[in-house]
Amino acid sequence: MRRCEYKTFCVFEGALEFVVDNYLFAATVGPILCGPMGIPHSFKDAGTVSSSMITLVTPAGFEKFFEEVEEPVADPSSPLPPPEPEDTGRL
Repeated sequence: MRRCEYKTFCVFEGALEFVVDNYLFAATVGPILCGPMGIPHSFKDAGTVSSSMITLVTPAGFEKFFEEVEEPVADPSSPLPPPEPEDTGRL
């Protein structure tokens, strides 16, 4: 959980499960969900097909997070490995 941004999520395809402050929300196309600043939140794909969504983050600056944690993917068609404990600490 990042503590300094508000996040707004909108699902365009598929289905996602969001957890916001220990409350579970199922989202399909259309609903807008909020990840408030300082409140734990997460999401995962919950359907049988791939999902897509847009995430709006305010205030600006969240792109620096991705610059810090990015690592090139050797094979885009292979699944990502689970994060290592040292990676989780970096997040």
